[in-house]
Amino acid sequence: MRNDENEEIYEKLYSWIGDSEDSNWTEYSPELVAKSVLIDFKDQQWEQLEREVLHKPEYWQQRCAVSLGEDRPRNKNTETITFRLQL
Repeated sequence: MRNDENEEIYEKLYSWIGDSEDSNWTEYSPELVAKSVLIDFKDQQWEQLEREVLHKPEYWQQRCAVSLGEDRPRNKNTETITFRLQL
């Protein structure tokens, strides 16, 4: 996968979660993030998210955690990030 494709997928996550607590986030957003963004994450995006998630604002971490918890296949990446968010 090319670097610009990697960035595009990761930028989709940023777009969905929003740049402020007031950004558009509904009860359906976590499922949409899980099924349209996180499903396409490769190792590079998971590693980037793991490095950055705890440096994000609380609203961002909460939205990310809820999206990670949506009904979808679990893997070591989602388990690691979800664990770190619970600490």
